[in-house]
Amino acid sequence: MENKQTELNNAKIFRLGSWIVEPASGTLRQEDEIVHLAPKVMDLLLLLVSRQGEVVTKDELISSVWPDTFVAETALTRSISELRHSLNDSTGTPVYIETIPKRGYRFLIPAEEFVTPRNFKAWTIPVSVIAVLLLVSAVLLFVIGNPWGGDTSSGSPQRVRNLVVLPFTGIASEQDSDVMTIGAAEIIIEYLSRIDSLNVASGTSLTHFEHNTKDLREIAQHLGVPYLMEGSFRHTDLGTGILVRLSDTRTREVLWSGEFNLRDDNIEFVAAEISREVASFMGVELDAAEVAASAGRPSDNFEALQYRLMADYFRNKVPDSLEMAVEYYQMAIEKRPSYAPAFAGLAITYMGLDSWGENQVWAMKAQEALSRAMALNPEIPESHIANGVYLRIYRKDFLAAELALKEAIRLDPFHSNARREYGLLLMRDLGRPDEALFQLTEATRLDPLLERNYIHLFELYCIRGEYLKAVEIARRQHELNPVNPLAYRNIAQAYLLLGDRDEAIKWAKRCIHLYEFSSKSLYFERGFQLLASLYLDQGEFDMAADVGDQLNVLSPGDETVLTIRGFSALYRRDFEKAAGFFRDFLELKPTDIVWPTGIRISTYLAYALQALGDREGAAQALNQSTQVNRESNASAYEPNIWPPFIFQDQLAVHALRGERDEALKYLDDLIENGWKAYALIEKNPVFEELLMDPALQTMCEPVRILVDEMRLQDEVQRMSLR
Repeated sequence: MENKQTELNNAKIFRLGSWIVEPASGTLRQEDEIVHLAPKVMDLLLLLVSRQGEVVTKDELISSVWPDTFVAETALTRSISELRHSLNDSTGTPVYIETIPKRGYRFLIPAEEFVTPRNFKAWTIPVSVIAVLLLVSAVLLFVIGNPWGGDTSSGSPQRVRNLVVLPFTGIASEQDSDVMTIGAAEIIIEYLSRIDSLNVASGTSLTHFEHNTKDLREIAQHLGVPYLMEGSFRHTDLGTGILVRLSDTRTREVLWSGEFNLRDDNIEFVAAEISREVASFMGVELDAAEVAASAGRPSDNFEALQYRLMADYFRNKVPDSLEMAVEYYQMAIEKRPSYAPAFAGLAITYMGLDSWGENQVWAMKAQEALSRAMALNPEIPESHIANGVYLRIYRKDFLAAELALKEAIRLDPFHSNARREYGLLLMRDLGRPDEALFQLTEATRLDPLLERNYIHLFELYCIRGEYLKAVEIARRQHELNPVNPLAYRNIAQAYLLLGDRDEAIKWAKRCIHLYEFSSKSLYFERGFQLLASLYLDQGEFDMAADVGDQLNVLSPGDETVLTIRGFSALYRRDFEKAAGFFRDFLELKPTDIVWPTGIRISTYLAYALQALGDREGAAQALNQSTQVNRESNASAYEPNIWPPFIFQDQLAVHALRGERDEALKYLDDLIENGWKAYALIEKNPVFEELLMDPALQTMCEPVRILVDEMRLQDEVQRMSLR
């Protein structure tokens, strides 16, 4: 059997039922579907396949997949669940993995013939066929919903893949009823997650919809989530009663319901009972010992748990309420002084209040909270998530941060926050976009209704030059939270990258209209910056100035108004006035900002000073840009690593220094690594001379063709949906 496993490990590709398995890349694929497996999950699959037909005990699996490492049995259970989910398998009618109660698991089908890459031909689709494919795909997307979703029919409950637990309805007359309802729902989610055939979305991610059940149902149905669970509390003679219902999102039919008496000391018993009832409805046989096992939450201090969950909600929602999060974390710690997850969450919240590295007072508070979390319990993922974020933000020790976040994922492969923070590290600091895509996609799959996941996934698709996918993700964010201006701004940004400025202006105008009604919410100024920039590109200088005036009315004294006025002067070629506005802004904000074109204000100041003949001042401004870029992205700044997060700024610095060859070499490297943001330089005055270079035109021509094709596809798709 060892030879068989070695053969599987060394194989480039082999067939497993309807799936093609590629151990080296950690992927499964069938038809147009590609699934990425975590390394340990792939190891688990290979071991089970090598012992096909045999019962492999849990001890054997743990000792083989996690050698020399102590892991709890729950790590194996969760990895098996993840593997089943990836294979579209079911515990009720297994095709691949059979559970042998109290013993282990058996793989049911053998690996077939080994194949090599030459057996697979790349598919190429003629451009003339794209329009037809888009029309067909639009219909299919409408019918089948989100690729993360499952079977939306109500016929076969055993095939259910996605379930969302809505925020439970509280008792209005009781103080802190929201705390009670969110806490109860969260614990029930933990027990439901133990059912292998279910992928359960976090209930706390739904609370930013303010308990609008009608909207939640529509959103869940649109995302392809077939079933929803909701609950409501009421007073009874025995105390507090909880009524739980499972319904079909499409038909609204209630498929199962149950009523339970709830107390602080029996919440876990009730959660286990609900899980058994749901499993019975689905025809899934559960190991009673597994269901009854502790979910890792102390039943002797349920009130502390409730406060901590409320804090998590305020920290993760968009826009966040970090002050409220601190208050609730402190209340949780007051109730339970040894509560490690609360200290870990508090550490991350302090880092957020610090604006990620600018205030040493918050930094010290974050370090103290982190130290308490690690000392109290280093075996929970939350402690390692906080440690990874701290190492990334304050120490700039990205490799140590990676180890911390990997440990969090090892402890809980289904932790959406751990996946998201690791994806951000890979994307912004380690320059590994392919791995970042896997982690951020996993975070979104694990919590498909958490808006923050889509925000970061959108950012990554923009960096990768996959602007059509960026538009899709931004629209999904908009569907989740249609009152958040950031969603409109992201859609506008994606259309700018596609070179469709008319569509970008339309969405940017909607964005600032929402800002007028939502006051200073997340990234308040950025919508105004983007709209002003778009008007300037179109030569509509007065419209850009009006945008600055609107911002000044809504937020008097906002320093961003200085930048808009500076750019209005710059595009009018009034360089002296532009330099004055930019200088005034940098005095107020010496840490600088990046304009929506991807270039820093200090770099634009250098351009204005060069036009005025002030070469010394221009050189100082360019040095400032370079230094800020280096400090903000130290690892990815190195020339042999994937291009830095600030793409256009480094290119602009080369151009303004007159370093033609370096600029062209840098741009060539950017294009090689997926850069397609030609729209950000084609109308930018900073690049006027460089854009006339025939070598640059030749280099960018394939980029323009690719982006034009993406824009055409988007236009056809929008027409098909009208």
